[in-house]
Amino acid sequence: HNLANPNLSWYFSGTAEWDPFTGYDYRLAFHSGCGWLLFDDPLRTLKTRTGFGTSREFGGDLNDWVPELQFGMDWERKLSERTKVYAMVDYYPDWDDFVRYRVNTKAGIETMLDPSLGLSLRTFVLNRYNSTPDPGYQANDVDYGLSLAFDF
Repeated sequence: HNLANPNLSWYFSGTAEWDPFTGYDYRLAFHSGCGWLLFDDPLRTLKTRTGFGTSREFGGDLNDWVPELQFGMDWERKLSERTKVYAMVDYYPDWDDFVRYRVNTKAGIETMLDPSLGLSLRTFVLNRYNSTPDPGYQANDVDYGLSLAFDF
């Protein structure tokens, strides 16, 4: 949603994560804040965002809602009329203890297959880092994927 300044926007995000390679069953997170469009030209886009929210891990050692800040950045670079590369990063420090934080980083390539349908093919790599993983688990968790996506 754009505010009075065309480069300023408001956002809300909600995520649900299920991963059998972590010390919890699943995580829910909700964040909201303001975004700032730093540049947007025909070939590239760069946006930042700052906000706050909360996350909760269910079925692990920490089963409480944790207040968090959020700092993020999204970058896109058009390679051709139908293909772009992209990267995004989100940093979530614990509001009460900055030693505890999470960082999600994602990079990929997207190719428009059918513009009339808004159908794209996306490949990506996602790294989720947790500064304080549950005992016996790694701090990094890397996923990769291939998906078909429809834009509405």
